[in-house]
Amino acid sequence: MGRKKTKQKGGSGTGTLLLIVLLIAGGLGAFNYHRNLSKEEAQARSRPFQGYTDEALAELAEAYGEQADILERKYKASMQKVGGVRDTDGLISEKVAEFERVQKIGDSVRVATSQVADAEARLRQITDEQNWRRNQSQWSLHLKRLTAI
Repeated sequence: MGRKKTKQKGGSGTGTLLLIVLLIAGGLGAFNYHRNLSKEEAQARSRPFQGYTDEALAELAEAYGEQADILERKYKASMQKVGGVRDTDGLISEKVAEFERVQKIGDSVRVATSQVADAEARLRQITDEQNWRRNQSQWSLHLKRLTAI
């Protein structure tokens, strides 16, 4: 009436192997998470509007949008002034005065172009920050840090 005890082979070996694989995967995941977090922090420094609240960003976007519209109108007005060089067969002083007139118009066009480009660049940075915040949920952010290579 005695029962015979039989040893099970392979059962504990499979569990140990599974545990080792899980530990290696967890270690690699932790390393990858830390590496991606460091990259993200370095990129965060390149986002100039990260310290602003969502409401402040919305106000800034509206203000820069209005400013860009105003500057665009000024640019178009300065382009209306461009008429080219008038022919002056007169004295040197007339030629110098004409050169200065054309130079002044060219300078105003360049300044207006630069101001429009700056305002549009700022507006683009603000909308990029708003889009980045909209697309980053906490879970997707952690998953991205864990799995991105």
